[in-house]
Amino acid sequence: GGGEGEGGLHTSQAHTNQENESQARESVLPISGTAPLQKDPWQRCAWKLPVPFEARLPLQFPPRSAAQGKTIIPNIVHFVFGYTTDPSPFTFVNFMAVASALAVLRPEVVMLHCLQEPTGFFWELLRPHVLLVQGRAVTSIFGNPVDDYAHRADIVRLEVLLQHGGVYMDVDVLTLRPLGPLLGAEVAMGMEGKDGEVGLCNAVILAAPNATFLRLWYDHYRTFDRSQWNYHSVILPRKLAKLHPEHITQLPYNTFHWPLWDDAGMRRMFGSFNYTYASNRAVHVWNHGLQQSQFRDFSMLWCFECHSTLVSMMRAYVPDPLFSVVMPCFNQKQYIQEALRSVAAQSFPSWEIIVVDDGSPDNCGAIAQAYGDEIGMTQGRVRRLTVLTMKQNRGLAESRNVGIREARGVWICALDADDRIGPNYFAEAARVMSKQADLDLIYSDQQFFGSSNWIWRVPEFSTGIATVGGPLPVMSLYTRRVGKIVGGY
Repeated sequence: GGGEGEGGLHTSQAHTNQENESQARESVLPISGTAPLQKDPWQRCAWKLPVPFEARLPLQFPPRSAAQGKTIIPNIVHFVFGYTTDPSPFTFVNFMAVASALAVLRPEVVMLHCLQEPTGFFWELLRPHVLLVQGRAVTSIFGNPVDDYAHRADIVRLEVLLQHGGVYMDVDVLTLRPLGPLLGAEVAMGMEGKDGEVGLCNAVILAAPNATFLRLWYDHYRTFDRSQWNYHSVILPRKLAKLHPEHITQLPYNTFHWPLWDDAGMRRMFGSFNYTYASNRAVHVWNHGLQQSQFRDFSMLWCFECHSTLVSMMRAYVPDPLFSVVMPCFNQKQYIQEALRSVAAQSFPSWEIIVVDDGSPDNCGAIAQAYGDEIGMTQGRVRRLTVLTMKQNRGLAESRNVGIREARGVWICALDADDRIGPNYFAEAARVMSKQADLDLIYSDQQFFGSSNWIWRVPEFSTGIATVGGPLPVMSLYTRRVGKIVGGY
């Protein structure tokens, strides 16, 4: 093991004769409750989303559709993001929010209203499926100063819905079921707390264009006071709903916003199998509360550890394959099974392997294919092994480039056929990138094995040494975006 460095993971291991082994420390948290394991070795948790979806790459979503039946709310989904000072990366939670809306609601369009476009690989996956809209820079309303990003986003969502109508969702709301008849209301909002004891939460708002209730609500911003954190966003709409019930449908607390953001709610969502979401059309993850809770280390890795009902369902939104292992081989048939085995043993199962037989006289590609068939890499819903055979030897660099062009994953791992990676390498990388989604490079220390057990302590990354003397292990992880920018090997 080792510690994290600024460049990312700092925990890998390798050997003489170029047989390198990367080993990341394991990240395991206590599991509350149990769920039966499935027979499929690549999918460990039994809990399923109510509306089936799997984030297989390249991403594909169901056909878009207009609102069906007697509806006055258009099937348009709005998100607001990027109202902070600096550009922000899309996190795994943000990715799930947008992807679930696309998959479950099948909207005519998803609009992301922002001042600054999101960054990071999660956003890059979604960018082709979303209409990016330049948001209004809100600094005041009715002469009252607005300086907090959350209050600015509160105002923007009302303005957007007044103009377009549709469904507004916070970027930490996971959609579970279609909204169906709810689109027949003029305005619909869910209670926050049982019997709306906190208010009506504005994290999900369904509204027709220029709805009367929204006009009343917006007009009350004449009394906006920035010192009152949730008055205009949660408390005020509940008061207005009591005064004007004919203009809004108030939905039960468990439609969108249950479990709550408190300690008990966080335990229900991230540490228990006791709540089944039978009545939820969506679930508000309450990202701010999550970051303050004992579950603040939540990552994609948890989705394969069966922590809770909700986290198990989230497994469907882990991009698959997230990692593409590109493995050229030439006269290395005696090593390649061990290299393949090290990938198959990963505790984080979202990966694929592209073996490139570089015109090898020992038919190492055929050996890889036979071994992959034997251990099930070519079976199941996602093909884990692809073997490409070159007609003539083209060298290590071009073999890697050929493999990368066939890769589906977001992250590339250039693993030589006489190397291997430790069983938690991808798991630890997934943990890190879930929190730092704008990373482009994750690397680690390296330990030799065989005739030597020397550990190479890789120095901290700096651009000054990045291209001198090969200062990073060959199996370092990098995004395809970066590989494309530099033009490959």
